[in-house]
Amino acid sequence: MIRRGARRVATIGAFGAVLLAGCAASDGATGWHREGASPAQTRAAWNDCRRLAEDELGAAGRLPAGGPISTGNDPLANYDTYAAGRDIRRLAADCMGQKGYRRVAD
Repeated sequence: MIRRGARRVATIGAFGAVLLAGCAASDGATGWHREGASPAQTRAAWNDCRRLAEDELGAAGRLPAGGPISTGNDPLANYDTYAAGRDIRRLAADCMGQKGYRRVAD
């Protein structure tokens, strides 16, 4: 019974890592539009917003230096990485809205 539960936790962790890989594939700046803004301006605005979000969240909100995905088999570490990325994207999206950008389909 315990092994079955451990397998389930490992499976959930692996699934989370796959989801993170999909999130990491996009740079975050794609999918935003503001009339008259060039792609370079949009990317610069996104990078500013992302930095502000990381600063607001502090060390707990920063993704690992090696990348956005925990490569270990620890499901809790994988979830923490996912949660940090989610929180950063949420705050950065709020910032982009304040700068006059709107979300469009990728």
